Amino acid sequence: MEKKTRGLLNKLSPENYDRLKDKFLFKPKFMEAVTAVCGLLVRKSFEEPKYASLYAKLTLHYCQNAPLPEEVEEDEASKRAMGAHVRKLIIMACQRQFETRPSWTEKPQMTEEEYEAVVKIKTKALGNMRFVAELYNSGVVSKKVISMIVTQLVSSIQSEPKQEDIECALTLLATIGRGVDASLDPQLVAQWFALLAQAKENEAILSRLRFAIADLIDLRAAGWRKDASVVPTPVGSSAGTQRQNSTTTTNNNNNNAGGSTRGQPRRNEANADGWIASPSASSQGRRRDPAKASRFGRGGDQGGRNDRQASGTGGRRGGARQQQDPPKKTTVNLFDMFHHMEEQQNQDEEPPSTEASPSDAQAAETVPEPEAETEAAAPAKPANGAVPVEEQPEMSEDEVSAKAEAIVKNMLSSKEASEFVDDVKKITKYLPGLIMRSLELVTEKKEPEATLFGKALAMTINEGIVSADDMVAALADNDFMEYYEDMKMDIPQLDKLFVAFVTELRTANGVTDEHVQRIATKAGGLKI
Repeated sequence: MEKKTRGLLNKLSPENYDRLKDKFLFKPKFMEAVTAVCGLLVRKSFEEPKYASLYAKLTLHYCQNAPLPEEVEEDEASKRAMGAHVRKLIIMACQRQFETRPSWTEKPQMTEEEYEAVVKIKTKALGNMRFVAELYNSGVVSKKVISMIVTQLVSSIQSEPKQEDIECALTLLATIGRGVDASLDPQLVAQWFALLAQAKENEAILSRLRFAIADLIDLRAAGWRKDASVVPTPVGSSAGTQRQNSTTTTNNNNNNAGGSTRGQPRRNEANADGWIASPSASSQGRRRDPAKASRFGRGGDQGGRNDRQASGTGGRRGGARQQQDPPKKTTVNLFDMFHHMEEQQNQDEEPPSTEASPSDAQAAETVPEPEAETEAAAPAKPANGAVPVEEQPEMSEDEVSAKAEAIVKNMLSSKEASEFVDDVKKITKYLPGLIMRSLELVTEKKEPEATLFGKALAMTINEGIVSADDMVAALADNDFMEYYEDMKMDIPQLDKLFVAFVTELRTANGVTDEHVQRIATKAGGLKI
């Protein structure tokens, strides 16, 4: 059920929504399957924030029509309880994502890698906030809940402004749009904008964020008409330039930039709800889930296992940063009020809490286990020139993903496979996630890039960073091939790129013809 849901989400677009929406209504055997589907919906929403309204619409459809598990008798009371339970699962998933988001504190001067890591983390966190706002617009979340969230986000302005919380509030308000003044308490809204106006004059706040506040205030003054010249500043752009040139840039460039295969806006073009598509705000193309492919043998899979443990169901790709993580930010629990939602959610409050609590407890208990296993595997023979595992920094999924993007960019710009190997030596315990994310990025390129990446992986084998058997076992793994088949739906030339990649990989020491044949057979009988 989870695999089918992921495949449907990858195909979903505004054009085929009506045709695909009912295909999500699988009849589950167990309630755990419903939890997994809700988790996938939430993750997909912040991976593709420009489709937040589409995923909120699908969430509402699922809440209203979610089929009951086989063991539950179908009647009206059970259907209402199921809808309330699905709402709560979605809300809990949003809550977990918000509370566990890494800090994205910006500095006046950042390296390219630091900047990419900030953009990655910020896009994910703001995508979650936008999805919550779209859930409100769709009627899944009540206005009482949204009011409490925004109130707590802007409350720090009076004492010590938390710039990340302010930016989350801006995203929520801009996404709700006219509904802010049309349906929310006017006195409360006036208080929010008075606080935001106060923050706009605070020179301790980043100028980019102060311009974004001014944009939102101007947008409200214009009656929330998002076709006006003032638009919210996109992630990673210069606020001052954006305010002066937002209209002319869109008009001049939208005819020169190509759109995506799923109907996304062109680069620098405002989409239907007024947001500008900015390539710096997120990685290009569709987001896929390579977590199932992050498997190496006993000697090299600790990083992948840790990533999957940390991400819960569906495990996401790992990520990295060259510096140690900043202290974890203490945030207010903005979602406590979700447990006091209105009548239709309260109907099923006790059964979901009974089921969710043991699951959360088990998840918390299992987190330390991979660390112990990693320690047991630590005495394994170290790679030549690699930084000792115990000296490598702890990194989140987003950080490793951003690190992989920086490593691949460095390799492709220098056209030297050794650059990839030198960078990987510093963070070998995250090798599975790095390689699978890098493979995804390379498949968006052309044959020379795929060949260069194959050469880089061959060098990781030759230098003892990973064994040939473990590398081949990962590429020929059944789960990885399912992921490969999913990628082929979007990348028609993938077979050609994969052949170029494996052809170069076979030059590594220890990679035999039998190894290559095994990979080719698993990939559908490719001729390599």
